[in-house]
Amino acid sequence: MNKFLIPVCVLLACVVAACAPASHQEPGSGLAPPASQPAPLASPGPATFVYQAQRYTPSSELDPFNAQRLALAQKKEWHTAAAQGGLLALELKRNKDPLEAFALESITLVGRMSAQDRQVALVKVDGLLYPVQLGSHLGQNFGRVVGINDHSLSLRELVQDPAGKWTERKVLLVLQERLK
Repeated sequence: MNKFLIPVCVLLACVVAACAPASHQEPGSGLAPPASQPAPLASPGPATFVYQAQRYTPSSELDPFNAQRLALAQKKEWHTAAAQGGLLALELKRNKDPLEAFALESITLVGRMSAQDRQVALVKVDGLLYPVQLGSHLGQNFGRVVGINDHSLSLRELVQDPAGKWTERKVLLVLQERLK
């Protein structure tokens, strides 16, 4: 079988070569010579900036690494934030409630009770029930209970925005009904 394979391949190659058109040209032979084309004009690039090092002399300028100046600036920021939100200053002065140690995501509202115009909500944290009333604090963002109704608990939280300013945020804890 190998005896016939090589002659058949040679014959097939000759037939294919014979079928090629007679006006076969080399690639690129129809193009104009490169000398006849104008060279592209290059625009000059932007001017380069030459860096010149400056020597830092602490005696003639303010020292940015002075610890006293940094402490003063931080203290000033703290007082500005406290003056900006008087609520924050009040929150920082008072004693913390036990429910403020827990993240708001771990606190669930499980019920509500009312007796004589006084409403009390029941919240569950780590398997324990806690009574919560208007004015109680819970959550780690200075949360304060501002409303209790049949199906939810309204909170006002103080949070810091990306610019560093303290703002109020309303949060709603919804009653978690037990699935049967």
